[in-house]
Amino acid sequence: MKRLAIFSLFIIAFIGASDAAVPQQRRGGAATAPAASTSGAKTGTSNTAVSARAATARSAAPVRNTAASAPATTARAATAGRTTVARGGTSAPASTPTVSARAASTQKVINSGTKVAAATQNTVVSQECQNKYFGCMDSFCMIDNANGGRCLCSDRNAELNTILAEIEQLDQQSYQMATLGVERLEMGADADAAIASANAAAQTILNDEELVSAKSKRELDTSMWDVSVLDVDDDIFAEQNQMQSAIDDKQGDALHNAAAQLCVNQMPECRADMSILQLMYGQKIKSDCSAYENSLKQQKNSSAQKLQTATRALRETALEQLRAANKYDLGQCTIEFKKCMIDTGGCKDDFTGCVGIAAAEKLVNGMAKQVAVDGSKSKIKISAATYDTLVAKKPLCMTVTNSCVNVRDQVFDTFLREVVPQLKTAELLAESDLRSSCIGNIST
Repeated sequence: MKRLAIFSLFIIAFIGASDAAVPQQRRGGAATAPAASTSGAKTGTSNTAVSARAATARSAAPVRNTAASAPATTARAATAGRTTVARGGTSAPASTPTVSARAASTQKVINSGTKVAAATQNTVVSQECQNKYFGCMDSFCMIDNANGGRCLCSDRNAELNTILAEIEQLDQQSYQMATLGVERLEMGADADAAIASANAAAQTILNDEELVSAKSKRELDTSMWDVSVLDVDDDIFAEQNQMQSAIDDKQGDALHNAAAQLCVNQMPECRADMSILQLMYGQKIKSDCSAYENSLKQQKNSSAQKLQTATRALRETALEQLRAANKYDLGQCTIEFKKCMIDTGGCKDDFTGCVGIAAAEKLVNGMAKQVAVDGSKSKIKISAATYDTLVAKKPLCMTVTNSCVNVRDQVFDTFLREVVPQLKTAELLAESDLRSSCIGNIST
């Protein structure tokens, strides 16, 4: 009886455990966790139900009313990007996998430095033949053309020499502007006479030096080198003269062909490599011509800049001289001219010093010849003797006009119109003084 009671309790406990393990199905077929005895468990149950509905709404597959379906639902919910709640009533968000993007890498290529690889040595031809042929050709193609190198044996040499002549002409123009041009402007009107005098003096000095050097020279006795009596075989230098005539007065491709023919004849052992040797030397000629051209371009740019500098210096000097020659305008120059006539010319402040003769002539002759000075609205007549006096004193003050060159020819006429009222008054005063003096003498 005791064993039957124990067995009955075991069966009851087993059935209870089985009921607890099976969740009740709610709407949508979601599994509901059993309610807990605490408020925290209730909150967990509510959260679980909401999460289960969200997971079921995203999934089209039905959920079985078994405990085994819970893991599948959890996995499916995680795949759909939702949060699945465990059966324990606690809500745990599923971790989203993190994808790290590779940071952008920067590569700096500006000013990183690039170098042209050196030429690889040609081992196809014999080094000895190459040295012989190149050395032979260089002795003809690099004689007196240090700038152009082997370009002397190319027709481009004549073209580049034309550019060289232009550069020399630019430099000569720059020199003439910076020296002779500036000197002419600084010397002004006397430039031509001064330069001619200086050139004559320089030529005289050079002639004297040549004369002295000619006298100091001794006559050279060449009798010791007189070999006309010797019996010399003229055929010794025949071959040399023939070779020399083959390259005389030749340049460009003609010189290259003649030199190549001579060098090939002297190197019979290298005939097998001669074609490629000639091509290789032709490339050297081309390279030297390119280098020569680049050098000439740089020189020409430099010469052009020198010419611009010289031109600017010439213009600046011309501007300075123009400003110095026109320091005064017509009004200022007239004022300075009047001051000079008053002081240097001796006309005095009231111009009585320039009208005395006219007053005496009028008293003696009764009616002196007059000159009319035209104004803008009227004419004022002064004595011809007064006018002649002013004209005679004019050269004493013409140096003033060196500071107003542009209006030099207008200065005296403007001065005359400005002072003619004073001149007329001075004539009347001088005549009155002479009459008073004469009456006083008669009274005495």
